[in-house]
Amino acid sequence: MKNLKSIAIASVLVLNLMACKDAGETNKVEQDTSKELKEEELSKTAELEFNNETSEQLFNSYLKIKDALVASNLKEANSGAKELKEVLGEDLKTVAIIQEAKTLEEARAQMPRLSDEIEELVSSSITSGAIYKQYCPMALNNTGGYWLSSEEKILNPYFGDKMLKCGKIDSKIQ
Repeated sequence: MKNLKSIAIASVLVLNLMACKDAGETNKVEQDTSKELKEEELSKTAELEFNNETSEQLFNSYLKIKDALVASNLKEANSGAKELKEVLGEDLKTVAIIQEAKTLEEARAQMPRLSDEIEELVSSSITSGAIYKQYCPMALNNTGGYWLSSEEKILNPYFGDKMLKCGKIDSKIQ
């Protein structure tokens, strides 16, 4: 009985070691794939061009805010709003609220209106590539919310890592 117990314990240990080894290989594959995806995403973003530098700066500043909210980084969202305000040369209420926001929820609540404002300012300036207007029906207490992205991949700024991939492409702006 003692030998059977020892064999069982040894078998479990060997299986765990094999699983860890396989997980390490899987992780390596995921890292390689992740690197390829990042390079692919960069090329997709690089395809987006505007006919004027101001529109490009506006959209890039907007993306900084969106990406900060995806990462649940309020400080970066505040900084992105400050940068957007400087590019605009005027004070949009949504930008001011995000710049001064004390909570992620406060900043995230401004995303639908900010997205509409940025879409209006830059959509007619796109010369190549596309902006993806994305939508999450669960955002803002299930009232739904839109955001803009330079890529098709869904990265939800309303929930961060809680529901990172919740959403869909609503339209493509070209």
